[in-house]
Amino acid sequence: MKRRELLSWLTASPMLASLPLLAQDDLLYRTLESVTDLDPRLPRNLSALSGVFELEKLAEAVLPSAHFGYIYSAAGNGESKQANRDAYDKFDIQPRRLQGIESIDTSVEIFGERWNSPLFLCPTNGHKAFYPLGEVASAQGASAAGVTQILSSLSNTAVEQVNQVKSDKPVWFQLYPSNDEEIRYEVVRRAEDAGCQVIVVTVDDIGGRGSEIAAPFTNLDDRDCTLCHQRELGMQSFVERKPMFASYRNIPGFNISDENINFDDIRRLRDQVKGKLVVKGIMHPDDALGCLDAGADGILVSNHGGRIDSGGLGTLDALPRIANAVQGRMTLFLDGGVRRGTDVYKALAMGADAVGFGRPYLWGLAAFGAEGVTRCVQLLEAELHRTMVQAGVSSIEELTSETLLP
Repeated sequence: MKRRELLSWLTASPMLASLPLLAQDDLLYRTLESVTDLDPRLPRNLSALSGVFELEKLAEAVLPSAHFGYIYSAAGNGESKQANRDAYDKFDIQPRRLQGIESIDTSVEIFGERWNSPLFLCPTNGHKAFYPLGEVASAQGASAAGVTQILSSLSNTAVEQVNQVKSDKPVWFQLYPSNDEEIRYEVVRRAEDAGCQVIVVTVDDIGGRGSEIAAPFTNLDDRDCTLCHQRELGMQSFVERKPMFASYRNIPGFNISDENINFDDIRRLRDQVKGKLVVKGIMHPDDALGCLDAGADGILVSNHGGRIDSGGLGTLDALPRIANAVQGRMTLFLDGGVRRGTDVYKALAMGADAVGFGRPYLWGLAAFGAEGVTRCVQLLEAELHRTMVQAGVSSIEELTSETLLP
């Protein structure tokens, strides 16, 4: 359903009174058609888009400032977020000519399955803050693009409902390892019962989060945000809007993530997971080897998009040492700062088996719904295709560090 049709239907529906996210303020889900102060140089339709940075500007125009600020924000002064981007500028791609490239094959094999694209959608929190249908629209967009989506366990939509709209394959499920080990396993079993064949456990949500960058955006937002969420109620208020954890909200001392998680926890989780297990948030080769020893099938080299860690190490900078340490004995994924097809090329050339991104598809979701998610993927894939032609390589297997210049 198109955004305008959806909003018209909701406006006429008695359901509206029970939806504070919509009822509190018509600025929450603005459309591009309603934005009068948008830069006229920016496209207002999908076909005119030429890059994902245009989606960022469109998302900023339609979203409430606090919600856009949540996407934009990072830990500290944004050191790690910026480091993710800066890392790609340290390497150039060597152009080649006269290579007789007849076709380009961007497929990769991941856990015995052939993907047509090396791209995947990273887990991101609370999609209904950006679009009425939330994760349902994101899943529809991922299916239309033919890419794997990792669903956050902090989604506004339960995994069962998301997988019902997936026309191609179930999502992978990202797990925040709660401080109650039995709850971890209950959530895993629920995801697996819903069809999820890969569990991605996040281990970098430690030390708390700073809001220095998000604060100015929040201060610009004059809506009554307590109609939707009340920060003073802490974890109870937070998890009651997250269907994967809502039933645990009244457990004393419950927290969605355990700061004391260690390799023994990964070993025990490995025993509980029926399918593949990926550990997300690894930035050091010794930690990668520890995950390998604990039985993990893969790791996601990630610093949470710079949202938690402010140490200033970019994920692409961390990747080569990790790839050298594991020597192909486990599948390597990478995210962080991916905005261009050239970024995807460089990550693959330096050892990643597949490359994920988060913020760009949220921009697409906010601006155009499911179609914006699909278009975001297509833009990156088209850039990767052009980059491979310019580099004189015809398949992902040919992307090596030798095709890069420091």
